Amino acid sequence: MLIEAADLNEKAKNLGNFIDSEKHEWLSTQKKNLLKAQYAAIVSLSTIILERIRVEKEEQRLIEKINQDPSCNCDPHCGCTCGCGCNCQEGKSSQAENAG
Repeated sequence: MLIEAADLNEKAKNLGNFIDSEKHEWLSTQKKNLLKAQYAAIVSLSTIILERIRVEKEEQRLIEKINQDPSCNCDPHCGCTCGCGCNCQEGKSSQAENAG
């Protein structure tokens, strides 16, 4: 994903430079509009990939945290407050037990 994001950023940079150039002014309105739409799509896709990278890193962090505490039976995707970062009922129950 990192390679794909870097590739898209390079494409967006190059296309943005072309759109800002004099050569762009010689194109038809339709071609200009299509290039601007293409630029917006590349930027949007790059943003999505960067968010996927962020989510992946966060999930990895949670999994590593859970693996450090073998007594935790929580699912890394549920987000509980037992301290492991997931959100399952078991985690909520264990936090309530610890508090009470």
